[in-house]
Amino acid sequence: MKIDKIIFSVSEEFSPFWNLQSYIWKEKIGIEPVCILWGDVKNTNMKDTYGEIIEKKFDYDMIKSFQLTWSKFYHTKTEPDTTWMIGDIDLLPMQREWFTSLIEDIPDYVYTHLAYRTMIPTEVEDPETERVNLPAYYHVAKGKTFNTALGLDECSWENQIKRVMSQDPSRWNRHSPEWQDRKKWSDRHGSPPFWLVEDDEQEAIYWLADEGYSSYRLKKAIGKKQEGGKNMSDYNQVDAKEYPQWPDPVDFEKGGRIRFRSKLTPDLSEIGNTEKGNRVKDKYGEGNISGLVDRVDRYNWSVEKKLYAGCMAERAKNNEYVDMHCWRPYHEQMESMLEVLSFAWGDDIYKAHEELNKEGVLQ
Repeated sequence: MKIDKIIFSVSEEFSPFWNLQSYIWKEKIGIEPVCILWGDVKNTNMKDTYGEIIEKKFDYDMIKSFQLTWSKFYHTKTEPDTTWMIGDIDLLPMQREWFTSLIEDIPDYVYTHLAYRTMIPTEVEDPETERVNLPAYYHVAKGKTFNTALGLDECSWENQIKRVMSQDPSRWNRHSPEWQDRKKWSDRHGSPPFWLVEDDEQEAIYWLADEGYSSYRLKKAIGKKQEGGKNMSDYNQVDAKEYPQWPDPVDFEKGGRIRFRSKLTPDLSEIGNTEKGNRVKDKYGEGNISGLVDRVDRYNWSVEKKLYAGCMAERAKNNEYVDMHCWRPYHEQMESMLEVLSFAWGDDIYKAHEELNKEGVLQ
């Protein structure tokens, strides 16, 4: 398997991440980036020097947050024979091998995920109904496999959105007390839990619905047994626990419609700590995220020091970090971000950033 394109979706507010993203993916990794912009390019500083930009307009009769996030998945059907990877606009790569040599022996017809072990169960009030979803990034498959797995051709784009809106939003997303406390969420993640300016409760509760819905459809396409809600034994790494018995909009498949490679992601971390908040100290520095894929995370961001605490230059140079999940907004962490990325990619990161952002960074 060889990834041909990576697809992003973004609002105008988060558009500053695109220029550097497109440069790294195209010039450093050799994968063609595509970005769906929900807005107008003229309102941003986005450049198409290293990747394609597609403008979209919201349908204001439907949930905007899900239109934005689901569009990445939906776009893969436009090129059935292209191998796509789903990207995340504020998640920048820090090595090439993870996205190239790691998957080169996987057959082209397989659906895989390059960070499936990052979703560790967190504390919930009722563990019997807990489900673990795959992150809505690093899904990798050909366009036609995405189509089969996620039912992208089952109905129109409008109905793709409406059938998710018709369900109770709690079906597609876990709502923690932190999520309900918008200020607490913002303080921890560097932005409100929605990429647009308005603070709309209906929009916010569908944020991350792409994660829950794509995981749900993927589990069905792999071939889950309906009895007891358990996975078929061949694919038992997709779920950490039994899937809750909700009424289903479509029937479970009796057999697998796709092949899923679930044992791909190696354990790079020695943390493995699932304490509340997932914020722990490790041997490399303070505040690393307790995930199983090692990264420089926004949890590393020090608001006081204005830098990513605990990031080790040697580790970056030795490909020990997979990626960098950035604090938001872009301009607040830009200088420290560039320094961290230069550890991995060299000082030409500074030159590329300057060339691509001559008009300044949208704030």
